[in-house]
Amino acid sequence: MAGCAAGALLGMAPQVVEVAGMAAGGSVSKLQGKPDEFGPEGADEQRERCEELTHDTPGIEEIRQDKDGTIESRQWRILHAVTPEWMISPTRSAPQDGWEAKPEIARLRFDPPLTDSLKAGGESMFLAYAPSDVKTPADSQVFESMTSAFGAAQGSFQWRQRNYDYVMVPKLPCFKISK
Repeated sequence: MAGCAAGALLGMAPQVVEVAGMAAGGSVSKLQGKPDEFGPEGADEQRERCEELTHDTPGIEEIRQDKDGTIESRQWRILHAVTPEWMISPTRSAPQDGWEAKPEIARLRFDPPLTDSLKAGGESMFLAYAPSDVKTPADSQVFESMTSAFGAAQGSFQWRQRNYDYVMVPKLPCFKISK
């Protein structure tokens, strides 16, 4: 569900996209998270959080604001290879690097607004999100995975009459970036 919501979240029509990893350009090195970035808890708890993330992945969008103030995003997924890896999951209409302008994002009523956390022409941030009005056990598991791996919710938005909570972080946790 999170994958479908991610596609529609920022204005893309829900569609099945072929998942193919690609390098994200010069900014990839800043994105490579490691399990030890969760903090002082033990290695077993870190592994559990990362494992949970592979089963119940929240929606993940990398977002940035261009110099003109337009928000752009690209979707990320976990590639289940020999070891899990983060990878860009572009829509069929996206350029190779996956970045697409999302001028309609204001319709989602982010509270606080995304622009409060983004600097025009600045670094990108990762937006992890999950349903906050839990309707199924899967919703609950995705929400728990989001808060466990990315931290407590920092804000909310609405999409299709449903409430979501979100967290913004500077890099992805747990896994390296797929080449």
